[in-house]
Amino acid sequence: MLLFRSRYNDVAGSEALAEHAKTVPADVTTMNVRQLRAELMTIAEHLRYLYTFIPPRKATRNRLATSAGIWTLIAAMMGGGVYYYTTNSALLIPSAAAGRSQAPAMNDSAPAASAPPPAPE
Repeated sequence: MLLFRSRYNDVAGSEALAEHAKTVPADVTTMNVRQLRAELMTIAEHLRYLYTFIPPRKATRNRLATSAGIWTLIAAMMGGGVYYYTTNSALLIPSAAAGRSQAPAMNDSAPAASAPPPAPE
């Protein structure tokens, strides 16, 4: 019986064992067969519950953490791409404008006229 209580303590924790210990006598030698069987069935039921439902919770937690990590990585990569694009675009715009000639200033009173091509001599 002490082996089962020890195993229950390992799996469920000392707080759960303390709660369970409040419902049963501490001394195993004073318990009759019915009490021993009832305690063993109670401990077995709690252990079965813990073994059945704790692993799925861990699996769900791990799946959610992995999914969150992947989405965070995707968002970081997209943010890095946007940052790279915007910083390189800002550098390319002045260099592209430097290669082009400046447009002449427009006079408000007269429309800009293009000069006729020179006449051949």
